Amino acid sequence: MVNKPFDRALLDETTRHVEERLGTLAPGVLVRRPMAQYLAAFDEDERIARYAHVPGLCAKVIAEIAIEGTSDAAELYQQLALLTLISQFDERRTVAGLPSRAMSDLERAFGRIVEQIRRGAKGYYAFDNDLFMKDLQVCRLRLIPSGPEVIDLCSGVPRSILLSAGARQLLGGSLFFLFRARGLRPFLELHSHRWAMGEFNEPGYKRCYAVVAALMLAHPDSRGLLSKSWWHDPRVAEISPELTFLTDTPLENGARRFRGLSDANTIADATRFAPARKEAFEEGGYVPRNYLIVWPRRELLAWAEVNRQQTG
Repeated sequence: MVNKPFDRALLDETTRHVEERLGTLAPGVLVRRPMAQYLAAFDEDERIARYAHVPGLCAKVIAEIAIEGTSDAAELYQQLALLTLISQFDERRTVAGLPSRAMSDLERAFGRIVEQIRRGAKGYYAFDNDLFMKDLQVCRLRLIPSGPEVIDLCSGVPRSILLSAGARQLLGGSLFFLFRARGLRPFLELHSHRWAMGEFNEPGYKRCYAVVAALMLAHPDSRGLLSKSWWHDPRVAEISPELTFLTDTPLENGARRFRGLSDANTIADATRFAPARKEAFEEGGYVPRNYLIVWPRRELLAWAEVNRQQTG
């Protein structure tokens, strides 16, 4: 889908249309279940939950609307939640400490979300759809789109990563997080998102890292950047050298790599549309595995300062 520029008049028109349809399918629903209360539940869980977490109150509200009205009414309520959040952008931007250089990608995302609602993407607006959950968190300014990724403003390092590769990683990782990263949270974290893959190349990632640096300056408690993926596996550099740009910049500028685990989803993602990796896996010479890249705050900000002119 082509991203369209953010149009506030179109936002208002779309909001009125969704409210009218929701009122027809579920009369009085916004009185019985105020949108402000629904959105506040996400805000209250912000610091303790991952982006895909659904507060109990919110799950209950959507389930009740689906029972009392229809599944279409529940989706319309979710659409209205997105539109309401976009309309609250100005006040939420202040709270999120959003730098100006993050604005262009965010406005394109808003434009795409509004246009998608207007097209009526049935079945999309559900908690079990990761694409919707990422859109919801983009509208909440919990996830900030930048180039090929979205940046999570509230993440942390799972302790399990220290235990996933034996005593050496446990000891070395513990020292790293104690003396260099200075803690396991809070961190910024990169997540892939289907709608944010337009700059999946080295310049796109460098621009993304520059936005991360700007966000870190606005969030002085952030300890660094996380990125977990199969493409950080050292074996990928041997099989698919065209992907080394995804790992080289952080590792050459102070980041540390930690070995994680393999599972069915990781294998599927790493071998999909990739004949060389699929062949290596089927022949037993390669098992896709997630690796975690941790780029400490000081080192990332130093890289951004040196590369400020190149990243715009």
